[in-house]
Amino acid sequence: MDHIMELAAELGRAIKEDARIKRMEAATEAYKNDTHLQYKMTEYNVQTLALTEEYKKDEKDMEVIHAIEMRINTLYEEISKLPVLIEYNEAQEAVNTFMNCVNEEITFQITGERPSDEVSGCTHDCSTCKGCH
Repeated sequence: MDHIMELAAELGRAIKEDARIKRMEAATEAYKNDTHLQYKMTEYNVQTLALTEEYKKDEKDMEVIHAIEMRINTLYEEISKLPVLIEYNEAQEAVNTFMNCVNEEITFQITGERPSDEVSGCTHDCSTCKGCH
């Protein structure tokens, strides 16, 4: 078991040095430090909470609900177009795909079977997807 844990630690260190992981770390840092994005996200969360509270009322004010919904939609559009969020989401997707490929390879080495490409999305040809190259 010690040997397996040593190999797992070595694999973890190698994964940590992968460019996709480095990109995700940088994107996460940028995401956390973007005050404009954080302000918009906070307002979005506050508006969502306000909408939830408005819906809980016995006598709903539909004008208020509509105004809050409009603001939430506007914020969503603004937030989703921010370059820092786009980069964060793309980096996260690349890491997820990469880690799925790593896990599938480990599973293959244990079982001798590969999951269906339709299910996994990993073709095992690293040139075909952004997660494995």
